[in-house]
Amino acid sequence: MSDIKTDTSSSSHSSAKNENQVKQRKTNASSSSSKDEFTPHTADATPLSNSYDSNSSSNSNLTILDCLRMLLGILMLLSFTSYVSTGTFLSFGYNGKFIKPSFIKHIITRPNLSLTIEELSQFNGMDPSKPIYISINRTIWDVSEGKFNYGQSGAYNMFAGQEISRALATNCMNHLSYDLRDLEPQEIRRLKGWQEFFDHKYWIVGHLQKEELKGFPPSRSECVGKFGQFGS
Repeated sequence: MSDIKTDTSSSSHSSAKNENQVKQRKTNASSSSSKDEFTPHTADATPLSNSYDSNSSSNSNLTILDCLRMLLGILMLLSFTSYVSTGTFLSFGYNGKFIKPSFIKHIITRPNLSLTIEELSQFNGMDPSKPIYISINRTIWDVSEGKFNYGQSGAYNMFAGQEISRALATNCMNHLSYDLRDLEPQEIRRLKGWQEFFDHKYWIVGHLQKEELKGFPPSRSECVGKFGQFGS
């Protein structure tokens, strides 16, 4: 009878032990499964990372050719817009000095001449190899862009290579002088208007050396020739 009890107790103890082992295996398996679920696979992650870096690098590196294409596209868009709105390419109807190639050259070279009246007279449009200069209030302007007006056969060639301040102020074409001693208020305003006109179209290259004024200013009673808006 006691042997039977011992066997029963041993069998019960062994059964309980087996159940505990099964539970432990399930717990370990569940923990391992959960751990695998949240742990990235190194073998799979590496190619994705390399692929992202490669795409990011290729998208961020612009070549010179790409920049040129973008610039060409912008220029074409501006040209089209200008032509549609004003009938001109790129300039949007502007015809001032800032789009002239010769003015860009002037900006680069930056001449600063100091001429006498005699030296100024050599730039009178008769020599095609030389620029055409005009002096206004002892400021020398390069008017070569207006060679059809100031050149050898131009309507206003008599002003080329001359100081014409008084002529502009008094509206007398023969008053080729910077003698402004007796100008009236309206003549001073007229001269400023002409200076603004020349500043819009032409550019300054130097100044005329001052010489002592002698005698009386040219007389208005001896005025020869009248002009309007010349030099366009």
